[in-house]
Amino acid sequence: MKKLIVTMFLLSLTLSLPFVFAQENELEAAISRLWLAGPDEKIEQTLKTHSESSDPAVSARARFHLTCLQAINDRENAAQLLTQLVRDAQSAEEKETVEKLSRVLQERAAKKKDGMQKKISLDFTDIELGQVVKLIAKQSGENIVVHNSLNGIKISLRLMDATVAQSIETICTIADLRQENKNGVYVLLPGNATDENYVKRFYKLTAISPTRALKMLEAGAAIPDGSNAPAGFADAKKAPAAMPELPSGVSVSVKGNELLFEGPPEAVRQYISFIENLDLKDRAHKLSFRVWRLNDDCRHNLKTFTALDEQERAKVARIISAPALITLPGKLATIEVDNFTGEKKEQPKESIDFSIASKFIDTEKPELLRLTLDISVFGTSIINSKQIKTTRKYNTSLQITRNTWAMLPFYEGEALLYLEVQASSH
Repeated sequence: MKKLIVTMFLLSLTLSLPFVFAQENELEAAISRLWLAGPDEKIEQTLKTHSESSDPAVSARARFHLTCLQAINDRENAAQLLTQLVRDAQSAEEKETVEKLSRVLQERAAKKKDGMQKKISLDFTDIELGQVVKLIAKQSGENIVVHNSLNGIKISLRLMDATVAQSIETICTIADLRQENKNGVYVLLPGNATDENYVKRFYKLTAISPTRALKMLEAGAAIPDGSNAPAGFADAKKAPAAMPELPSGVSVSVKGNELLFEGPPEAVRQYISFIENLDLKDRAHKLSFRVWRLNDDCRHNLKTFTALDEQERAKVARIISAPALITLPGKLATIEVDNFTGEKKEQPKESIDFSIASKFIDTEKPELLRLTLDISVFGTSIINSKQIKTTRKYNTSLQITRNTWAMLPFYEGEALLYLEVQASSH
């Protein structure tokens, strides 16, 4: 029995030794590449894998050099990680490695300092800021970038034998900018973070993805192509030039499931309001209707009537009905209105009853909705003291901009009626 146990032990030892040696060889190769060529993803993955080894010696060595790699990559926390390594180093090899890492970090810091102290000369008149900064970055070897909200800003600058640091400080002074060091990358930003003309605001998404939100915001800031002219316009290209729903000058970036907006306060407020209206799962909408009855002596066609402002419309027509309903995407909702006439003390020439069955769906463009309407208008005219009933039934589908009124024909009899419709998030 004893011989069997000894035999099994020797056999397991024989089988495990090659695996242990393979682990050590792979780890040793990764460590050598780290200090000869510098860190890369393959080396980092190897160190992470072996840091979880069941062999305590292998895992401890891998963790030590993984921390060294992190100190090289993470400029912001490099000093803290170096202090930790100095405290944890036990063997002579580890202490020697810490000294090597310390020299690497010192050389990198000195190189950065030398780059910012390099002397350059600049002489520009009315040149875009981005081009000036690009030239400074090229001459100095530094990573210097301009925030995208500063596109289009032009400066004039003349400096002789100034350091890179002085040049950047001068640009920030004359253009009312500020600079931030983002882990070795110098970023020029608008004004001060507390400047009343520049704010940062976060918005946490609840229903839509960051990618979808960015597409929606991009669409909102784009100039409309005129395809959403009010219903009844024969030639959409002749419709009045449209303005983008969102203003320019706002920068949007993604931080996990949050959006960071930077820019003028009012513009940022509009961006957040825009995305709030869209970031709602199965959001209900309010569909509002206004029925305009044109005066007897007015025969404005749809196009000319739509072009009038509210005051001008009130001179030639009046609103005889203004119903509304709340509905969900893809759900059919119906309203019925009975007997809206003129003054009750007068004998009406015509009474109008109607029903509207409506349904809306979202489109690829966040500001647009597809609305379908099934309309029935029942008119009762009194001619020679006799009631004459008329009925108009039709259905229509139109694309409308959220929170914007759209006009379409409604009924033509003794009275000429137009229907105005608006959809808004509820």
